[in-house]
Amino acid sequence: MHALSLGTWWIHITSVLEWLLAIAAVHTFGMRRREGGWRWLALAMLPALGSAMAACTWHLFDNPDQLRGLVVFQAGLTALGNVCLALASWNLLRQQRRGDALLSSGLPPLAGLPALSGLPADLPARPDLAAGSDLIAPPAPKP
Repeated sequence: MHALSLGTWWIHITSVLEWLLAIAAVHTFGMRRREGGWRWLALAMLPALGSAMAACTWHLFDNPDQLRGLVVFQAGLTALGNVCLALASWNLLRQQRRGDALLSSGLPPLAGLPALSGLPADLPARPDLAAGSDLIAPPAPKP
């Protein structure tokens, strides 16, 4: 535990806590919007959390040679996390574009989208979709 200064420990620990909070926030945001892609993004954040915890564990034991495998494990989790985040982000973009296409097609909001299982029934409807507005920018006024 003496390998890092108190300030460096503070940064390591608060970064792990911040990442946990970010995972919870992304998941909650997705639940409120009733968009499953956000849940996948929150799940894709877990390998990076494991990587951070592996780094903290290695430093906690003063960076011993016996735990060198933990460094390799951390590197693997970092690579896996980057791939998972890229795929989850792509999936989210794909779902957003599909939603935009449905809105511009004149179909009722959420028509044709698969039902998201596991969502509480008392969540409010998405006002942006209910009003028929675009997800990225408001529609241009017609002349």
